Amino acid sequence: MASRIDAIRASLPPKADHLTFLTILSYNLSPTILPDLHDILQDPELTTQIGWDLIPTLIPLLPESRQCLRDVALLGNPRECVLKATESLRELQFDPEAPDDESEDELREKPRASDYRADKIETSSAKPSPLFVFTTLLSLLATLQPRIKTARPSRFLSSTLRAVLSTYNDATRHLSSADVDELTSGVSRFVKSISGKKRPHLPPRRSTQEASLPKDPEAAPDPEASGAPSSGELALQKRLLQAFVTHLVEDAVQSHPLEWSVRFDEKFRPEKIVRGRPSVNDTFAKDSVLHARDSIIGQLLALAQDLDLPNLELLKTLTQPESEPNEDEEPSKPEDIPLSRVGALFLLTARCASPILFGSPASSPDFKICPDHVSITASFLAAESETGAATDSVLDAVIALGLYAYSRDSIGSTPDDELFHNYLQTLSLISATNPSPTLRYAAHLLCSTALHAHPVDTTHLNFIRDTLEHCPFENLKGSAVGWLKDEIISANTSSDGARQKGDEDEETFFSSPTPLRILFPLLFPSLTPVLLTPPLSTSYQTLKASLTFYLSVLNFYRFLLLSTHLHDKLDIPSLHGDHDIEGNFLSPVRDATKRFREGLGEGGELRDEEGEEGVKVALAELDLLDHAVGQVEDAVKELRHRSSG
Repeated sequence: MASRIDAIRASLPPKADHLTFLTILSYNLSPTILPDLHDILQDPELTTQIGWDLIPTLIPLLPESRQCLRDVALLGNPRECVLKATESLRELQFDPEAPDDESEDELREKPRASDYRADKIETSSAKPSPLFVFTTLLSLLATLQPRIKTARPSRFLSSTLRAVLSTYNDATRHLSSADVDELTSGVSRFVKSISGKKRPHLPPRRSTQEASLPKDPEAAPDPEASGAPSSGELALQKRLLQAFVTHLVEDAVQSHPLEWSVRFDEKFRPEKIVRGRPSVNDTFAKDSVLHARDSIIGQLLALAQDLDLPNLELLKTLTQPESEPNEDEEPSKPEDIPLSRVGALFLLTARCASPILFGSPASSPDFKICPDHVSITASFLAAESETGAATDSVLDAVIALGLYAYSRDSIGSTPDDELFHNYLQTLSLISATNPSPTLRYAAHLLCSTALHAHPVDTTHLNFIRDTLEHCPFENLKGSAVGWLKDEIISANTSSDGARQKGDEDEETFFSSPTPLRILFPLLFPSLTPVLLTPPLSTSYQTLKASLTFYLSVLNFYRFLLLSTHLHDKLDIPSLHGDHDIEGNFLSPVRDATKRFREGLGEGGELRDEEGEEGVKVALAELDLLDHAVGQVEDAVKELRHRSSG
């Protein structure tokens, strides 16, 4: 080792030029040489000349090389070092796939950031983990960036933030949830450091701080210092940081959904929580991983607040057309730097969640269903409702914002009928087609709330009719039956069938027979052509697809028949007779279930198609349908008895 140190010291400038010294240093460098290199790097002039070139050489020697990297950050040329550090950031690979020459045992022994606690560091040639390198480079950049003294430091800040964000985005796709949380927390602290805000850092959950290189107040001045930033330049830097935070929030929430919509609903309607079953909010509070997600978002909220990012700016970003930044040109004014639209969506939702879920004193966003949420839904979900392109996190946030607005009775102006129809249609399609049951329920809840809150009853009827007549999803048609039932109950439970908010002597639309006269042909179509006429297999597939709708219709009609106080108002006896419900609907269902039972029996045509387990399910469904028909037939007998009496 002595000969190596002697060779390095013998080549120190001015005995050799800087390039020669770097070549000899790189050839002889090893973990055991690092303490001597630390002494050598105390020469500011030397470190200014060679520091930037040492960064890629020292990174593979982490964690032992941290002190030398700190020397480079404090004394090296900050401009050159920033460029080299960001280049190293972009080269980081988080893909867990192993190189061909490494065994699984070797991969399992690779270090994690949490392995480098102060009490565990040993001189070792183990390759540092990408996570540890990332946090170390962030610390370097946190020291280097403020050292740059120029009239336009935003040029360096912009390239730094792009490199950090690009690497962070790649990391979130490959790291574990806990590691992503640690990484996000580290990036948040990095932004705080370079923003100049004095809010104290939250204590780290794990080892990131121990991997950090503390900033030294005696850092060398910028050898190329020139001018001072103008007020416009300061505004540009602030906007860069604001935009960066929105992109950081986007990546953080996209990789780890926060289930805001169902958690909001639990707070707004606690009576709906199933007793004996933990609520989603309880789960987030008790599960350490989920609780950490909330904590990380809390850090990012505080960071956005420190950077003076107002709710109005977030809302403006959400409701205006998306603009594409020019990646080839450095921004010259704050207006050239767009916020992340998805990040703004998540940040606005998180601000809504803060007082609702955690009781935090926060400036609650003031936005309304119309025009704000209608516009947000059209912008983020309208195209995706059919293609399924929107992520679960985006869907969750948009729905949560709508529930938030309705909880505050923040309706706004009455929307244009076409806009509102499209708004409801988007939500209803999500409620019918999204693979997540939680999001389907949340979308259904918001759609139902929006429909019933609209002040014009004919708008309610038109959407229900359109859904029953044109919707290809039978489960959604079943939802439309539920909406109709809710409208009738609401219209007939206030005094004398009047809206609570209106004149009690005024009859509402849904307390009259008109809506049912319009909708009965759609609720009770003739089923003979679809259940009895086609071939057995075709008819049975129709029944399977429509079972939810048929059951919804039967249960709704039984409700009408048993609600004797509604018979006169809604003219139920006439409706029953005028539409031949028994001939068009009840009898064909009865005949069809009998036909299908035979087909599912031994030697039947449907038995082989359904399989043994499928037959059991099919017979249970037919039993359920027969039971519902029987209940309606019993209620019809009671209706006739009352009418004849």
